[in-house]
Amino acid sequence: MDLHCNACHFVAPEMAHGAGHGGGHGGVAPDLSFLWDKFRPDWLFEFLHKPKVIRPWLNIRMPNFRFNESEAVSLVKHLGEDMRAPSLPPIRNAPIPLNERTAYIAAGKS
Repeated sequence: MDLHCNACHFVAPEMAHGAGHGGGHGGVAPDLSFLWDKFRPDWLFEFLHKPKVIRPWLNIRMPNFRFNESEAVSLVKHLGEDMRAPSLPPIRNAPIPLNERTAYIAAGKS
């Protein structure tokens, strides 16, 4: 599915593993580099499956590709594989355990 995302969205070249991504012109829509640092998969699924206006003051809108549920799930999975920073751990749905949070805080202070 080549949707030419980079016609509107910028994607850092090091993140461009899939068709329709990579560098590109972009700039009029959100930067998709390191997508999962910015968007939750469940939110992205809902937005792709049933798009809604997010910034009503802008004249540019994301096209409604009319993705069915299966297509939206596939696209979110594809973006999840391609747009994750290589050094980041997988996204968790559960809270970080207290002992890990303490270790992260200690590491951040040093």
